[in-house]
Amino acid sequence: MAVTGMLTAVGVLAFVGISAEGMVGSGSVEAIESANRNAYSLYALPPLLLGVYILLRQAGEPLVTKAILYASSILVILCIALNTNRSGWLGLLIIAGLMVYERSMKAAIGFFIVGGAVYFLISTLFTTEHLIDRADDLGNHSDNVRMQLLTESLLIGIQNPLLGASPQDLGRQLAVKISRGGGAIATHNVYALLIGGCGIVCFLVFVNTAYSLWTWVPPRSVHANLYSRNSFFEARKLLRYILFMYAFRGLFTAEILCSPGLNIAIGLCMGLVVAACETSRRNYVPPRNNPTINRTAQVY
Repeated sequence: MAVTGMLTAVGVLAFVGISAEGMVGSGSVEAIESANRNAYSLYALPPLLLGVYILLRQAGEPLVTKAILYASSILVILCIALNTNRSGWLGLLIIAGLMVYERSMKAAIGFFIVGGAVYFLISTLFTTEHLIDRADDLGNHSDNVRMQLLTESLLIGIQNPLLGASPQDLGRQLAVKISRGGGAIATHNVYALLIGGCGIVCFLVFVNTAYSLWTWVPPRSVHANLYSRNSFFEARKLLRYILFMYAFRGLFTAEILCSPGLNIAIGLCMGLVVAACETSRRNYVPPRNNPTINRTAQVY
């Protein structure tokens, strides 16, 4: 229900942006009013990943829920595809790649349905010239500035390895080094912010936390029950997918640290992992107290 609610919410935002006055036919979509191009995909990609995963892996979902997930997914994909946010496009490709990795017939059917619907809507209702121009706009001034921001942030982090320059002062230093002016410049990269603004020590703690979640070791009780074992590894795989998405989106924005979409998604996946561990713990019977195992041992 939580995933359905999240995906429905970003789907409604996409519908409002697409159907807004003057938007249909122009190819320009503003799902979140007055927000930059990164904002919508930052909110929408995590629930989209979770929703698509549910459609592929969960067989017992009601038909109404599946219809809502399909409709919301189509709206979200259409909105991101029509936006000129290249990192959002790459995020869609990553989700597609992860679902192909599942080697599921449902994935092939889902791609056919969603991909066909999105292509039909784009080709009939919208112009695509601005998308082609944006896709060809590689190596522009904005890209060069981002590389400068990353390089200067790393240098500042090396000069201040323990605590960094502080997140606030980092932006001011970057403004002086790159634009030669006052004010502050955002790093547009979570790794640059952590290393330059918080120090290498903080960055290593961040990486260690992510590594601990990625390599979450199941308790002994999980292996004693097939259902618990499958539940744990399915939940951990989904958690890894979200962490991978987090690592990717962090290359393009530092606001990911306070993004509710990704953080809620990580929390939901952690909850699924913990629930699988707790279920296995309650049902676990040590080998010495398990009559079935003891009888088997006597026979052999």
